[in-house]
Amino acid sequence: MPVSIALAILIGGVAAAIMGGTGAAGWAAIMSLLAAFDAELYRRLDTADVRLGVKLRAGLAAWAFLSSLFYTLLPIALWFSGEAAGAAAAMVLWVAGVVHAFGPGACGALPIALAGAAPPALSLLLTPPLMAAFSARPDWNLAIIAVIGGAALAVYVTQSRMSAAEAERAFREAAGSLARMRAAANAACTIKPAADTGNECVAPPLQLKKTG
Repeated sequence: MPVSIALAILIGGVAAAIMGGTGAAGWAAIMSLLAAFDAELYRRLDTADVRLGVKLRAGLAAWAFLSSLFYTLLPIALWFSGEAAGAAAAMVLWVAGVVHAFGPGACGALPIALAGAAPPALSLLLTPPLMAAFSARPDWNLAIIAVIGGAALAVYVTQSRMSAAEAERAFREAAGSLARMRAAANAACTIKPAADTGNECVAPPLQLKKTG
């Protein structure tokens, strides 16, 4: 959570330097509050291991969509500012918004993730062509490169993050299974002491090698 808030403040400051005015600063303040609330909400859901029913899933998806929709306002404004730095910053924000939606835990549930990723993904695909279409001197090359390059980067980074999350989840499940096996071995030693068999009853050490 502190990282998300610090990042929102940093982005707001950079955007304010590019565009001027107080809009970016207001965006940073609101995004900081949204990031804090979002992190606390999903932390409690994951800690309590709440089962996501239909109504709860729909509510979380709506929340993810609305908060992500507000998030996309700044990159759209940066792109339409006409500055090269603003366009580059907008691309980074769009890609980061898509990747962030596919986070671990409850917030990574597919319907919720898709709802959160939809606004930045659609903005990434539609904003550059729209600006080129309504511009007096359209730069279609830039628009096409931005759409294709940004979409490819978003897909690649998102897939990498999902693969890493899946590997971490498999590692935790394997660690839990080994811990239960060790507990069962210790219980067997307690029930039938080593003196009864003439052999030393020692549970094997817990060894786990993380791969991936």
